[in-house]
Formats: sequence, structure tokens, C-alpha cells
Amino acid sequence: MTTLGLEAVRRPGTVLGWATIIGIVAFVAFPIAVLAWSLVDPSTNVWAELWRTRLPGMIIDTVTLLLAVVLGAVILGTGLAWLVSAHAFRGRRIIGWLLVTPLAIPGYVGGFVWLDTLSSVVGARGVRSLWLCAAVLVLSLYPYVYLFARAAFADQGADTLAAARSLGASPIATFFKVSLPAARPSIAAGAALVAMEVLTDIGTVRLFNVSTIADGVMRVWFGTGDRGAATELAGALTGAALVLIAIERLSRRGVRRSRRAAEATMTPRVLSLPAQTFAIATSVVVLAIAVGVPLVRLVGWSVESVRANTAVTVAGGVGHHTFNTLMMTALAAVVCIVLGIVLAIMVAHRGRVAHALGRLSTVGYAMPGPVVAVGAVVTLAAIDRRSWLPDGFLLV
Repeated sequence: MTTLGLEAVRRPGTVLGWATIIGIVAFVAFPIAVLAWSLVDPSTNVWAELWRTRLPGMIIDTVTLLLAVVLGAVILGTGLAWLVSAHAFRGRRIIGWLLVTPLAIPGYVGGFVWLDTLSSVVGARGVRSLWLCAAVLVLSLYPYVYLFARAAFADQGADTLAAARSLGASPIATFFKVSLPAARPSIAAGAALVAMEVLTDIGTVRLFNVSTIADGVMRVWFGTGDRGAATELAGALTGAALVLIAIERLSRRGVRRSRRAAEATMTPRVLSLPAQTFAIATSVVVLAIAVGVPLVRLVGWSVESVRANTAVTVAGGVGHHTFNTLMMTALAAVVCIVLGIVLAIMVAHRGRVAHALGRLSTVGYAMPGPVVAVGAVVTLAAIDRRSWLPDGFLLV
């Protein structure tokens, strides 16, 4: 078959592949693009009213919470990663994996547990504070930094560390002058992911009455009914999230460069018995606060609820909500898996443009669900008004 004939055979598949890529990217990114576009021609009256009433407080709370959580997660995650990677003690491997489990406890779940637990001690007003909200989010999100930092520490060259120690550097000095600077790109990548999670959190901040921009989008939308203000506020949040995505991508490039340059990995230093006791106790305390207490309280509440009234609980309460949760989770998982696999197959071997479009389709990860929902509703409403379908058909 001639070259011209081969091109004719391949052309339909090529057109279909590009159409699939563009379709998936548009499906994911268009609602977000609508929000970002709202900032191109912002309404002066909307922003003047927001600035007069809500916006200054939301900005202060958002920035304060963001800095507090990122700083706390970096300190806790990096410290635990260095403890597990650079030191040998009993149970190190098990503890190393258990320190990731706080990711399984959503921030709002841990927040609800600690809110109820501490309210009886210091009162509801004393518990509902920005700083306790930050502490709960740190315990829930530090594994992002921990995973990146642990991988970076484990890959660091043994020769470099040995040279530093041969020059008289103490273990602490070696950490701050050699290991920490080398792991900085990895830690920055983990910190960027933590920042994305904080920026998009709504459930935890509402529990603790912290007025962030993400929460403000929903309060403006449902509280005042001002769709324009909510859309532009969501657009501002979208812009901030895109900046964090760019930071995280740049940090990952540094991670890849440092790993390629690594020599033989370091050997963990065996700790003395008192130091081992301290290392184990520190890890256990973190796990108990982040995972143990929430699990014990949740199981206890579930058992009490079932014992109190099994039929009503299963049929109208826990059973109903569990069914809805599982159905929504399963449906979302299937759609994400199918779209992800199809996009990965289509993007492969199609050059830089296709690869860039594939990257663009992942921006939704950094957006809170309600904010994406605002963009989706605005988009569908605009299409609905201009289509031949019955009014409201696309919004049902």
C-alpha cells in the first residue's frame, strides 16, 4: 500500500483521536474557563459591594489559614519523613506506612470529631476558631508533604551525607545544610498540593466558622442569590488555584532533576534505645490524634445509633446516606476511570499539543466541587437559553 493510502487509512482514527481529546478537555475545563473568563470584564459594582461587606475578611481568613496549614504541614511532614527515612528503629517500616493513613480521614470528618470532643471541655465558642481549624487540616494533609519528602530523603546520596559528617557536621547540621536543601523541590511540590486542598476546602472551614473565599462563593450564591458576584468570586478562586498548579508543576521538575542526580541511597542511622522510644512515641501520638481518636469516636457513634433504633437508622438514616454515597462514588469513579484511560491512550504518541491538552484536563483537581458546580450551572444555563430544548432541561 502506498504512503498516500496509509494516510487515508489512518486519517479517520487521527480525526477521532483529536476529537476525543478536545471533547474530554472541553468537558472538564470549560466550566473552569467560564469562571476565569468572568474576571476579564469584572463588574465594578459587584466587587465594590463585596469589598464593602465580605471580601476583606474572606481574604484575611483565607491567607491566614493557607499559611498556617502549609507551614504546619511542611514542618510535621518533613520532620516525620526525616525521622523515618534517616533513622532505624523498631517498627520503622510499619510506622512509615501508617503515617500516610491520615489522608483517609477527610478534614471535615476529623474536624467534626474534634469539635464534639473539645466542645464539652472548652465550650463551642472556644473550639470554633481558625487556629483549631488549621490544626485539623494540618493533621489531615501533612501526608502530602510527608510522601514527597520521604521519597526525596530516601533517594539522597550516601556519599554526600558521609562527606558532610566527615567534615564534622552533626546529624542536625547535616539535615539543615545538606538534606533539607536537596529535598526542597519535593517539599515545595507537597506544600503546593496542601495549599490546593486548603484553598478548596469548604466543609472544615464551615464547621469552625472560618470565612474563606471558597465558602464565600456558596454563601453569596445561596445567601444573597447574586449569581454574578458568586461567579466572579469563584473566578478569583480559580485564578489562585491555577497559580498553585503552576507552582506544583515547576516543583515536580526539580524533583525529577534531583532524583536523576542521586547516587547510592543513604543508610538509616541506628538510634539508641531512648531515641527509638522517642521516635516511636512521636509517631504514635501523631497517629492517635489524626486517625485513632476520629475512628474510635465514629465507630462509637455508629454503634450507639444502631443500638438505639436499628430499623429507623438502617432504613431512613445510615442506610439511605450510605447508599447515596456509594452510588455517587461508584458513578464518579467509573466516569473518571473511563475518561482518564481514553484520554491517556489518545494523548500517547500525539505530540506536545496533545500532551498539553491532557495536562489542561487535570486542572479540575485543584478546584472545589461547589466552585466547579457554579461554572457548570452558568455554562449549562447559557446553553439552555440558546437551545431548542425545553427551558431548564440541561439543569435538571
